[in-house]
Amino acid sequence: MLKREITGYVYDEKTEEPLVGASIYLNPKFATITNQDGFFELFIPDSICTISVSFIGYETVKLTTDSAAYTKVEHWNIYLKESSRFLEPVVVSAGKKSQREVETTVSISTIQPYLIQNRITTSIQNTLQQVPGVSSTDGQANIRSGSGWSYGTGSRVSVLVDDMPMLAAGTGQALWSFFPIENVQQVEVIKGSSSVLYGSSALNGVINIRTAWPGNKELISASMYAGVYDKPAKSSWNWKPASEKFLTQSGGHILYGKGYERFQYVLSVNGLIDEGYRMGDQDKRIRASGKTRFFSKDKKWNYGLNANLLYGKTGSFLLWQNYDSAYTSRGSSYGLNSSRRFNLDPYLNYHGTQTEHFLQMRFYDVENAIEQLDGEPDQSNATKSIYTEYRVKWKQLQSKGFLFNTGLVSVYGETIATMFQGRKVQQNQAAYVQGDFKKGRWNLSAGARYEHFRMEQQAEGKPVFKAGVNFRVAKATFARASFGQGYRFPVVSESFIRTNSGPVNIYPNPDLKPESGYSMEIGLRQGFQTKSGLKFMADIAFYRMYFENMMEFTFGPWVPTDLGFKSINVGPTLIQGAEISLTGGGTWRKNDIKVLLGYTYADPQNLQPDFVYTTGVPLTYKSSSTDTSGKILKYRNRHLIKADLQWERTRYGLGASYRYTSKYEAIDQAFVLIINGVKESYAENNKGSHIVDLRAFFHINADWKITGTINNVFNAIVLSRPCDIGAPRSFVCQISYRY
Repeated sequence: MLKREITGYVYDEKTEEPLVGASIYLNPKFATITNQDGFFELFIPDSICTISVSFIGYETVKLTTDSAAYTKVEHWNIYLKESSRFLEPVVVSAGKKSQREVETTVSISTIQPYLIQNRITTSIQNTLQQVPGVSSTDGQANIRSGSGWSYGTGSRVSVLVDDMPMLAAGTGQALWSFFPIENVQQVEVIKGSSSVLYGSSALNGVINIRTAWPGNKELISASMYAGVYDKPAKSSWNWKPASEKFLTQSGGHILYGKGYERFQYVLSVNGLIDEGYRMGDQDKRIRASGKTRFFSKDKKWNYGLNANLLYGKTGSFLLWQNYDSAYTSRGSSYGLNSSRRFNLDPYLNYHGTQTEHFLQMRFYDVENAIEQLDGEPDQSNATKSIYTEYRVKWKQLQSKGFLFNTGLVSVYGETIATMFQGRKVQQNQAAYVQGDFKKGRWNLSAGARYEHFRMEQQAEGKPVFKAGVNFRVAKATFARASFGQGYRFPVVSESFIRTNSGPVNIYPNPDLKPESGYSMEIGLRQGFQTKSGLKFMADIAFYRMYFENMMEFTFGPWVPTDLGFKSINVGPTLIQGAEISLTGGGTWRKNDIKVLLGYTYADPQNLQPDFVYTTGVPLTYKSSSTDTSGKILKYRNRHLIKADLQWERTRYGLGASYRYTSKYEAIDQAFVLIINGVKESYAENNKGSHIVDLRAFFHINADWKITGTINNVFNAIVLSRPCDIGAPRSFVCQISYRY
């Protein structure tokens, strides 16, 4: 009979941060792993036992239970010591459980904090550009060419903060500046449909930003930085008076956190003043963030409240004056957006012997007061959303390798705006189940979800399914295969927007249909170690994504006398390709080396290029595209190459990033025919873009560090979309403190 209970936490000895996925092992029958808080619970026989505690990259610890017969419950705080500077990532996003990255059934990439801190990143969006297969245009994340340019509305990638969606109601936008970048523990990117666990908007993948807790210690960090934009690649693009030589950016943060036996908290403030390199594209903001966590005496319950609040004033840049004045907005006019955003996230968790229960909520409120120019429509808007999820993890059969997750989800979104034709309400309700099985070399996963969607008079329900397998072929060789269905319902801005920006109109489409599809892939991960002790993980994947009724914002003549944007269903599409990556590093002769490399090939196709998707002015994908065959999807990159290398020795360090993005092979034909300079710009920049960033840092002592970066070292011209040239070379210097 089992009478003795062992509970506790497993921490990194040096940082005192909790270790997710650490193994606590007596024998195959009595074993468990730590959850996302580093907590574990294990029932063992009522006798003296020796328990092994281990984690990849750390030295194993053996502990013996108390010999006192009356001691039925023991609580341990366990600290593990690193055995290697290169640690294999542990992720939670792939299956809502802690697992080694190599054992997942889908492609997943992780971003570690060093890449954010040493690049002096002002937004997590900038760091995501270094992830293999990931790109971003106008704030819209895109994984393996699953999305094009959508005018900042409707996302096929679900962006999460601490496992809950953080997309604005009404527009489906990820507001990147709102995320607490100063407290990121890890960013996990799932590549491929993830709708079973994460619902609508996860059709192309998931980006989960996980923030950190201080553990049982005090955590202090702060930074201040300042920088300048260099002169643009073409002198005619300089829109500022000659007397004003440089456009600047500056900002910083301060963070304080502390952990006690039964209470932890983190508080931070982050600010930015960026004049921008384009006319009217300023970004001034300040954000306050906080998170709290309380524990019951027996550690089985934890609860708390997380929150963020941001005030900002930003500009936006849609169309240029012409190619010779690429950084000047059309008509030299622009309006500023005074925004307020806040979220409150209460939660309650219970870690029991047979089950674990998680109740999470997110209240998310966004207000945008947009300056109304003469003759321009009112574009101010307000959105509110309430997200609620109740999840149960069933552990009764965990000793036999089975683990189940079931969940209920409810989402309510409300949008009020003149340009959205008044007040609009969107609601989603869903139920899901996922089962995982692990035994020997096998990891199996399967799941299902049903989601019901309602917006105004439109209502629809959708079931989706997924399955995957991972097999350890050899000690460091893992083969995987997966299939997952997905869907995305339209958002308010796609169905009901009616506004204009200067001469360009944006039209509603209340008849827009939801899109659905599937993604499938096979892949192989191979770990290896060099003679010098450096450890690497190579990965190759072949993928295929199919979408029905794909929604795209298309620029064209929707009425005989006017041009504009409209979201439409363009029919069935197919995107397939391959991706290879190499990650790793380690310590060699006191040199700390980190490597991140990747190449992605995509073949994005429209399967019905002659499908007529509007009858007022008959248009097909073929007739509206610069690709004469009409088979290539618009605003996609066929080739992406990413590389990041970092070297560090004692107090010094250097790093370099490289990104290659191939040209768009198809864009809207109307841009070329009507907008000044588009044809010229694509003819001149038809070989894609090569971007190189450099960084250097120096540790003054154990706590203080000076960092300098040069972004876009060669001042390359980056044509990110029609009428938009990327940032010129810039120089930034930062001093930071971390204790």
